[in-house]
Amino acid sequence: MNITPTTLTLSQLFSTANEQFSIPAYQRRYSWGGKQIADLFNDINLLDTEDSHLLGNIVCLTSSHSVGINTLELVDGQQRITSLSIFLKAIQDRYFDLKDKEIVKEIDAYLFCKGIDRKPLNKVLLGDLDNPDYINLLEKKDGIKNDKLKEAYTLLKEWVDELDMNELHILYYKFINKAIVVRLDVGEAKDAYKLFETINNRGLSLNATDIIKNFLLGHASSINQATLTEVQKNWKQLIINLDGIDTNNFFRQFMCGKLNRKITNTYLIDEFKKYYVNIVQEATTLNEYLTFGDTETEDKTPNKNTLLFMQKFIIEHFLQKIKFSINIYLIYKE
Repeated sequence: MNITPTTLTLSQLFSTANEQFSIPAYQRRYSWGGKQIADLFNDINLLDTEDSHLLGNIVCLTSSHSVGINTLELVDGQQRITSLSIFLKAIQDRYFDLKDKEIVKEIDAYLFCKGIDRKPLNKVLLGDLDNPDYINLLEKKDGIKNDKLKEAYTLLKEWVDELDMNELHILYYKFINKAIVVRLDVGEAKDAYKLFETINNRGLSLNATDIIKNFLLGHASSINQATLTEVQKNWKQLIINLDGIDTNNFFRQFMCGKLNRKITNTYLIDEFKKYYVNIVQEATTLNEYLTFGDTETEDKTPNKNTLLFMQKFIIEHFLQKIKFSINIYLIYKE
């Protein structure tokens, strides 16, 4: 696994003129709440100017750099990067209200990137569901449907507006110079997804949906690009269809139905992987197969109502006791 780690201030992270951070459509929607936003604001606002604050890691899937826009796919850190860009927008709007045109223009260089044609593009490109809302937020337009995006900006703007000019200067200085991230650049998709799980699947309980997603994408990427593209498309459709639903609970209920027994959140990921490696024919190459392979899956024949509930997430091929392709497993269509 070839990883290039770089410690960057937020000024360094956002200032490369031809880089764009892209959040793939298969990633979950923006979901930070008031507590996470308050923690972010306080971490920076209460920071001593002589200290620095580590905001954490971001994992970028990179490609060969070119003279145009270089798109970095955010495998991990999309919630943090989106929140930081919203924070920047709130600071910029406060400077706009105070008629400081110089700093307003300076922040534009962080919020936008430019290619050969010099046309400004958003530095952060969100997934299909959230990007229209994000554009409206940056352009200060109504019609933002994702309440979490709206709440994040509203709270940050409210707190920033309470600062006088000197306090605002101090906050902005600490934001761009004292808050740092560790950027991990990975060139291969299979390594990026494995790195995500290695970083996150230790210690505290995680979002099971994200771990399952990265497990599936990591496996798909180890097969070939066509398989990865197809699985990404299917996962994107799943996320769209489950919008507004607790996806962790969805997967837990699904596994309960498939195994005909209670599955707790603690064991959801292991039970999913065990079920997966005994169904998907390409799974024999996975390390997880050594742990979970050739065990009894207790698969039950799904009835019509089960298939309707699952939106054909697992299709009728489970009627047979044979193993199927990863894309048959992940297909998600009417």
